[in-house]
Amino acid sequence: MLLALVLGAGSGCEAADDGSDGPLGAPVGDGTAICTPGKPGRELSFGADLLHNRSGSDVVVDKIGLADAHGLTVAHAVIVPVRNYQFGLEAWPPPESTLREPGIEWSNRQTAVGATLKPQPKADWGDDDGSAATAPASPDSTDATGTDDSDEFIHTGRQFNLVLGLRITGTSGVGTSGVVVDYHVGDRKYVWRNLTQLTIETKKSSC
Repeated sequence: MLLALVLGAGSGCEAADDGSDGPLGAPVGDGTAICTPGKPGRELSFGADLLHNRSGSDVVVDKIGLADAHGLTVAHAVIVPVRNYQFGLEAWPPPESTLREPGIEWSNRQTAVGATLKPQPKADWGDDDGSAATAPASPDSTDATGTDDSDEFIHTGRQFNLVLGLRITGTSGVGTSGVVVDYHVGDRKYVWRNLTQLTIETKKSSC
């Protein structure tokens, strides 16, 4: 099942590409799992995705979705310009203490669906291949092995950080296998995916 925020009417673009050769690059991640505690009804910020427009043309975002989502919906989605920072897992909306961090251009955020991502110089792509890093986790979150995942690397160029506000609607088995971004450049459609799994522990205070 794919839950999504959808851009209104169809754009008349060509059929979607799988994204492997698209301006935002190939799918990111290897299926690594992140777990964080959360109560039903709560909303969490999830900033796991840095988007890099490697083309010479504008990228326009059409849809934001969650793959294989259970008990979790996208309530909010924004794209925030950042430098040397990446949002992790915390409350939605992000607290003022986070928004005051150097390098966050919160006032320049765009609603993700319908957002335009301008071309970026190669120095701002992040990794050599243009792919995104994994976001820092919250202090209570762990990877699948129970290891603190908060020390992942951050990139120093100006990035487009996709930040989701996820609403917990389920009481057990809550999670998603990744984030899906549908977008287009001109008349051609693409799909980009993050393969990082997110699990919400709703019954205990830690994972």
